[in-house]
Amino acid sequence: MPVFVLQRPLPPFRLFKVIRSSRGFTLIEIILVILMLSLIVGLVAPTIVGSMKRSQLKKITDDLVGAIRYTRSQAMIKNKAQRIIFDLKESRYVIPEKEKVVQVPKHLNINLLTAESERQGNTSGAIRFYPDGSSTGGRVTLTEKDKRWVVHVAWLTGKVKLVRYNIDGENE
Repeated sequence: MPVFVLQRPLPPFRLFKVIRSSRGFTLIEIILVILMLSLIVGLVAPTIVGSMKRSQLKKITDDLVGAIRYTRSQAMIKNKAQRIIFDLKESRYVIPEKEKVVQVPKHLNINLLTAESERQGNTSGAIRFYPDGSSTGGRVTLTEKDKRWVVHVAWLTGKVKLVRYNIDGENE
């Protein structure tokens, strides 16, 4: 038995496909693209700015640790005691031998804990390193809002160690 399939005839307007050329973008498409781009920039920009600030702070603390270690190595190389001097009032420190003055940015609070013999008034002091690598010991603390960086200098060995803390006092 043959099967017959009945098909409806296509309406006349569907017989010919209308070809429409698009020569540009509509206003709505342009507005949507602009909105998406502004949303992406709004989400990414704060991350980039925060990352740049973190890298700047890391450089400052790394430079401080490097300066303290340099002072220790100079004491051992020259077989003569060397001091790195901190001026807390002016937020700076002086690297010996180089006589280089390093300014700490004003938005960072700097504190120094050192031996009584190394204090120079209420706002300045030093950490002294001896030819055998030992030191008077001490601690330099840099604080900014919710972050704190502490550079520990061991008195017996002169070892320099950087520890980062968050606002809760926990190590990062």
